[in-house]
Amino acid sequence: MTDEYLWDRSGAVDPMIAALEDSLAVLRLPTPLRPPVLDDARSVRRPARRRSGMGPTLATAALATAATGALIWAWVGLRDPSASDVPERLAPRSTAQDRVARRAVVAVPPLPEPVAAPVAAPLQLPAPPPSADPADTYPLRSVVRAVVSPKPARSKRSPSAAEVRRALASSLPRARACGKTHAAADDTVVKVELTIDGATGEIVDAAAMRPHHDDALGRCVAAAVRDATFDPFDDARARVVLPVRVQAAASPPSAPPSGTALVPSLTQQQIKDGIGAVKADAKACGRRHGALPGDKVGVKLSISGADGRVTRAVALGKHHGTPLGKCVAEALSQARFPRFEKASIGVQYPVTM
Repeated sequence: MTDEYLWDRSGAVDPMIAALEDSLAVLRLPTPLRPPVLDDARSVRRPARRRSGMGPTLATAALATAATGALIWAWVGLRDPSASDVPERLAPRSTAQDRVARRAVVAVPPLPEPVAAPVAAPLQLPAPPPSADPADTYPLRSVVRAVVSPKPARSKRSPSAAEVRRALASSLPRARACGKTHAAADDTVVKVELTIDGATGEIVDAAAMRPHHDDALGRCVAAAVRDATFDPFDDARARVVLPVRVQAAASPPSAPPSGTALVPSLTQQQIKDGIGAVKADAKACGRRHGALPGDKVGVKLSISGADGRVTRAVALGKHHGTPLGKCVAEALSQARFPRFEKASIGVQYPVTM
């Protein structure tokens, strides 16, 4: 075959090229293209083909293209038209039933195997302790108590002012009463320095400060507040300065007018009036020491006739030597009575809580 046929179909016809043209004839335009008509009605002439050095190269490329198309056409004709990998536009024409069948033959890739989700390992509890009863189960409550630890208690470094007042509420009345015993003046304030142990909350030392650090009034107030206790705290020890305003001493009974003789002894009404001044302090001991309502504490008083003061007060019966008995006896010892002729008298007085 020469390239003249490819240019203007004037050369010899190649059978393979002719077969390719027959296969592509279905794509041919129904009517051939007409050359355009110029204004001067002259026919358009094909320009003269110029011979150049590219002619053999183009011819070789065209030949290779034609050969490739022929091979594709032959390969398509030899294969089964129902194959799914043959392009439909290159395969021979077939009926609608064949086309439907070819669409049905579609390779569906297999679904992947389901992957099982990882399962957490079960909680391994230790073996239950040996038990005589085989029906006993593992004590789960002990495991819960071991895992869930209790919330730690809130710590504190030293007692607050409110805690000091609460702890000394039962001791302050006795400390104030020291002023009556030791003839304190009005508005006397005794400062006491307390040393408190943090581990036990107990007072390890109580000492009065100047100017009462070495007198009987200061020692009385310090001893009265020393039995108080506090809640434990973090610090090893804490120091607290406690001011105590003591009660003023009762004015001594007035001397009888000159020429008036003293009574031989105290009457029941005089004893009742003298104890009535301090009875409220004695009844307050029941609240501080947990006495039940209606409990009675009997106290024996020794009263001096020279000045009308109580020289000795002791609780009787089951309350002898108890904190409640000592508290009531100390409160009644502050009573004052009129003078009388006898050197002293003894009086037993019951205090109902």
